[in-house]
Amino acid sequence: MIASTKYEPSAKKMHVTFTNGGSYTYSEIHLDEYVAFCIAESQGKHFNENFKNKKPFVKDDDQKS
Repeated sequence: MIASTKYEPSAKKMHVTFTNGGSYTYSEIHLDEYVAFCIAESQGKHFNENFKNKKPFVKDDDQKS
């Protein structure tokens, strides 16, 4: 489900690239939340339970002008 992630601690943003090619930026992600995601047994399950539809996000293509 998740191909890769990148975290920006100063901005509290997590960039997520999914295996289907979609790329999104989630905001209001605290460092402890990202660490919990990284060490989760299933990152996909953790993402669905803690970030999906719970944190603000934008599709990365929508950010480009």
